[in-house]
Amino acid sequence: MSDRFWPDAKASIVLIPSGEQGESILALAAQWTKMGLLGPALWVQPERVAQTSSGPPRIVAVVLGLGADLEIARIEVDLFEALAREALTVVRLVKLRSAAPSRELDEQQDLIAERVREYVRKSMPMPNPGAPIVDQAAELKYATLICAPTEFQLKQRVDWAGSEYGVVVIASPEDRSSPWSGDAFVRDDERFVGFTLLHLASVAGLWSGVPTGSFELVRREESGHRSVWLSRVFVNAVLTESLGRRTAAYVLAEAARPDSLLVDPSLSAPPPGTAFIDDADVSGYIDEMVRGALSLDDGALTFRKPVQDEEPLKRRVGFWRQLGRFLSFSVDKIARMPMWTWRAITSRTYRQTTRLLHSDEGADLVGNAYQEAFDVREQALIADAERIADDERRARAEASAPAGHAHVRTTPALWARLRELVFGSLDGSADLSGLGFAPVEDVVPIFGRVSDVLALPDDPWVAPRELVPADFPERVDWYVLALEDPRERLVAAAEHGLDRRLDAERSLSDATAELAHAERSVPEPPFPAAPNAGAGPAARPDPAPSAGSADPGTAQRRDLAPSADVTDPTSAHAPDPAPSAGSADPLPDAASVARPATSSESAAANRDV
Repeated sequence: MSDRFWPDAKASIVLIPSGEQGESILALAAQWTKMGLLGPALWVQPERVAQTSSGPPRIVAVVLGLGADLEIARIEVDLFEALAREALTVVRLVKLRSAAPSRELDEQQDLIAERVREYVRKSMPMPNPGAPIVDQAAELKYATLICAPTEFQLKQRVDWAGSEYGVVVIASPEDRSSPWSGDAFVRDDERFVGFTLLHLASVAGLWSGVPTGSFELVRREESGHRSVWLSRVFVNAVLTESLGRRTAAYVLAEAARPDSLLVDPSLSAPPPGTAFIDDADVSGYIDEMVRGALSLDDGALTFRKPVQDEEPLKRRVGFWRQLGRFLSFSVDKIARMPMWTWRAITSRTYRQTTRLLHSDEGADLVGNAYQEAFDVREQALIADAERIADDERRARAEASAPAGHAHVRTTPALWARLRELVFGSLDGSADLSGLGFAPVEDVVPIFGRVSDVLALPDDPWVAPRELVPADFPERVDWYVLALEDPRERLVAAAEHGLDRRLDAERSLSDATAELAHAERSVPEPPFPAAPNAGAGPAARPDPAPSAGSADPGTAQRRDLAPSADVTDPTSAHAPDPAPSAGSADPLPDAASVARPATSSESAAANRDV
């Protein structure tokens, strides 16, 4: 046993009855210990007490506890060695009477209990009157517990136990959840073992977290020799989980909340050897996590494009050879036409005769079989057509049916690695260096929030306001989903936006067409053509005014209009030459209007001016 095995330095020795009743009580005590309801105790059975003629007896006690695998473990120890390992303040010796009233059994149990009590008292240290209170010797307490069903006569048994040393405790034969509730009575059935162990745990202080027995609460002067006490214990039910399990469940529930301080990376410390991932790097690690999940088990989850059969290579055939094949095929079919015509006529006659004489439900068929009307090649083609039709129907049925278990490529190793990937990314419990979580400066990166990896069912969805309609709820939670389906609003808004876009595209197309039509219908404005040295004097649309009435600025603007390359400052102020008397002003052609003047043409115009 390790140090501080006994809570509050108080040990309990329970002497249970022999036989089947003792085994049933010990088995139930093991179950309650596994649940965390009972604390440690030294369980002694009369069969395990070895009487000796000289010297102390060898007493084997059973200690119940939980092993490393959280399974119940029964350890046999020597009673006196167990008591000698720790400094104890209180040692309780509780003797449980058998349910069956038998003077012989009680005397045998009393003899063994007295032997155990004597040597337990001898093994305890002697009191020291000069020592302080904290250093006083261990206090040894004796108690006898009597449990019996309802309407069981206890007077004789109480008289037998009246001469015993210590306190006699009688379990009240009632089954109540509170002093003010009705009595369900105590019967001698499978529930009686639980009733007995309930009172035994209260008297011996075996309840986990309550190391004080019930008879220790009374004053010392009132619990002396030959006193009889009545024990009344009220419980609602035997719990199936301990306080530690409830506390662990509460902590896990708090840790599962996204707003809990237990999982807040800014307040809580990461596990040893790990570091929380920055919020800016969460999306990158999520991408690495997805790629790692797709690479597990040789890429079992990766999409694989189905293998398609390639088209066969086309063969080169000579012209005359192909023509010979066609003629051979045609001659063969034409030669067999009389036979097929005869078979068609006879088959129709056979079918009509069968319908007239035997009907379609008859047992006889007149004439040859229907398949005999086709040759081997045609029968093979018909069989292939039926097979292709069956394959098509089966493929369509599989395409419309939900995916079955056979369509999913999965292995136990794949799911095990996926669990390691998810939980290891949260607590660093698995080696994920090859899946995107390589250590950085000997520290493994992990996610600080569960919501970074798993979507929380209770977490509401807040949609960006610029991407949803104006009447869309700000927060979508289970209450909103119970009232209506917000997806219908999103679908309606998307359809409305699509309609508006199509209308805008149609309006834009119509406007573009109208603009093009208007541009084609508007005539080109007259524009003076650039002068050409090789074609004679340039024609002008308007006659030149006289030298005295001409505006130099107007002449400058008119001369510079045909060409933007004119750089001679003297030509800009020269007046336009007057046209000859016999020349008319021709209209400029389209080429001269649409084409700008070149540098050579501009130079020629300058020379003419």
